[in-house]
Amino acid sequence: QENWHALIGVHGVQLEHQGEPDERLSLMHRVAELADDRAGDSALAFTWMQRALLESPDDEHTQDEVERLAGVTGGWSVLANTYADIASNGVGDSTKVTTARKLARVYEEELQDLHRAEETLRYVVGVEREDADALAALDRIYLANEAYSPLAEILRLRVSGAESDEERVEYSYRLGRVLEQNLGKVDEAIEIFSGILEKLDGQHAGTVAALQDAYAAKQSWPELYRTYERALDIAYGDSEQSDLLARMADLSSRHLEKPEQAIELWDRVLDLR
Repeated sequence: QENWHALIGVHGVQLEHQGEPDERLSLMHRVAELADDRAGDSALAFTWMQRALLESPDDEHTQDEVERLAGVTGGWSVLANTYADIASNGVGDSTKVTTARKLARVYEEELQDLHRAEETLRYVVGVEREDADALAALDRIYLANEAYSPLAEILRLRVSGAESDEERVEYSYRLGRVLEQNLGKVDEAIEIFSGILEKLDGQHAGTVAALQDAYAAKQSWPELYRTYERALDIAYGDSEQSDLLARMADLSSRHLEKPEQAIELWDRVLDLR
């Protein structure tokens, strides 16, 4: 091992006299490999690979190896500091954002520091407003911590950046539920749910059910009745249909003052049962 460390020292001297970036990177990789594989010194290998990362933060081999060695040595805090240095120095925006994503992952998954993970992800979204990975991570963090106001903000951005109608429905539905159930903004929720049914998926069962809840909470009886009608169009099986018809009959009798309509609806319920 002493011989390997001596060779590493020789390469270190060579590096001081090497000015060509690719050659410097190759030499640092060689030193890290010697330290890890030959000298059995993973901590030294990690130190050298971080030097390589600072000089060439976009190199994929360096990125992979530095995280592997961080795992081997338990050096996640050190790597986080290195990532932070790269993200705050004079490299281009693309490198800053890529490095910040990695930093946020380390904070969240390796160090369990959700506050710093959130701050870092907010920086990413500030540069790239619809960054899917950063938004997904913030969504996860805010949901886990029941931080519903910022969660609603992130869900709006996810709706805006959705790549398909299916994704747009999913994020819009979740946004509506957060507004309705957690933030008490029922009118906003109704607007979002209605938009899903009118523009994206007229038969989305979850949205139809959510509208029922929202209109019932507002005691908007005519609107609730129309929502029951929509639900009836997509109801599956006699049991589900009879349940909806019974609700419509009860609503007609108690709140809409339409007793004859209620009787007709109860007759339909009996036919199904």
